[in-house]
Amino acid sequence: MLEINKIYNMDCLEGLKLLDDNSVDSIVTDPPYELGFMGKKWDSTGIAYNVELWQEALRVLKPGGHLLAFGGTRTYHRMVCAIEDAGFEIRDQMQWIYGSGFPKSIDISKALDKRRCKVDIGIWIQNRMEELNLDKKTVAKYCGVTPRQIDHWIGINTPCPQNPTEDKFLLLEEVLQDKPSFREQFISQKGEEIGIKIHQRSGGNDFAKMVGSTSQGREEVIYNTATEEAKLWEGWGTALKPANEPIVVARKPISEKTIAENVLKWGTGGINIDDCRVEYDMTDTNPATNPLYRKKNGYKTNYGIDSNPSAYTLKKQEGTMNINNKGRFPANVILDEEAGKILDEQSGIRPSGKGNGNAKVGVATNGQGVPPLRRGKLVPRNDTGGASRFFYCAKASKKERGEGNNHPTVKPLSLIKYLITLVTPPEGVCLDPFEGSGTHALACEELGFNYIGFELDKEYYEIAKNRINKHIIDNNLQGKYSLIT
Repeated sequence: MLEINKIYNMDCLEGLKLLDDNSVDSIVTDPPYELGFMGKKWDSTGIAYNVELWQEALRVLKPGGHLLAFGGTRTYHRMVCAIEDAGFEIRDQMQWIYGSGFPKSIDISKALDKRRCKVDIGIWIQNRMEELNLDKKTVAKYCGVTPRQIDHWIGINTPCPQNPTEDKFLLLEEVLQDKPSFREQFISQKGEEIGIKIHQRSGGNDFAKMVGSTSQGREEVIYNTATEEAKLWEGWGTALKPANEPIVVARKPISEKTIAENVLKWGTGGINIDDCRVEYDMTDTNPATNPLYRKKNGYKTNYGIDSNPSAYTLKKQEGTMNINNKGRFPANVILDEEAGKILDEQSGIRPSGKGNGNAKVGVATNGQGVPPLRRGKLVPRNDTGGASRFFYCAKASKKERGEGNNHPTVKPLSLIKYLITLVTPPEGVCLDPFEGSGTHALACEELGFNYIGFELDKEYYEIAKNRINKHIIDNNLQGKYSLIT
């Protein structure tokens, strides 16, 4: 058995083999999505689809222990099939919904415009260079580009040839001492100017000429489409904006006859409902406008003819009020702050329904003499807000990445803390086979759980180690957690 409260720079499949049977209480992990993200090799190994990996995870997990694993929308199904084939029970799917995300979509109309003169331009550049005995370095220097850019214009060693921008095309005409027959067609391929776009991406293209810079970023002039065939496909693309990532909720089958017996023997099998309830918003402490605050603090109102809340007569009432202060039941949808704001903009600010506080089992309340299927009383929430208050909203700190953390897929610390709390019993050991930059380990330390993790990439392992050690020192946690050497 490896030492707990450590992360190890090793292949997770090999590392899992060093762990004892039934030795961890939960697994919360963010494996590769197998998309080749940003050209990273670690995101195209197929490890997330490897049944042997999940069989090892099943072996080390205690009976009834839960596995929570993030997945990509395009490849999630293959990972889940591997997890199920390994012997896990698929219990549910959670959705992490976020507001920020950049669509990797190709504008089809612009792609049609760009292809018009690609072949003619490449042949023309190559033929004129041979006729004038010009090399690429000379042409590139005159146009203010690299020789590799000349290759892109010609279409050499690239799966996606490029057209020069208009100003570069005019320079090509000068250095190649020729005005080709298609020049007017090429120069006029842009449509009418329709606006200016500010962005921070470098370089220009056939449809946007750099016109300056501002404190917000570069400015580009944006043109509409020019060719008739492109106009037919204006507004069409190839991808949606990413705004969610699924999380599989899987469980190792229990070993005892009942879940109660399994929990008593192993401490695993259930999920921590109360500690993951969605808290009420208590920011508005004006009892005239916040019904929850009024209830919780023992106020009652004498509603008069005046419907203005500020005119309500508020009076402190002795005793406690009958209200459920535990919060809302955790859902299988989790939002980030931006998604929560977007949802609230759509829903508007509304009070919760009053509910039927007197409804009991077997008592007809629908006016039709049919007993409702209810268990006990319905307790009204009596709070006000947008629709996001029904879900847990994970908040991300701008500083939580830590200095020098260049990992491209870091999850918010609060999100990982929430998931760990959901499935890990007190004093339990939470495993992460794909530690990345160490967010899982930091979350466990902040919550007081034990942990163990593996990270194959040396660079990310060093980032995780530095983050973890800094966190231990800054928070005086040396009593329970040791520095990683």
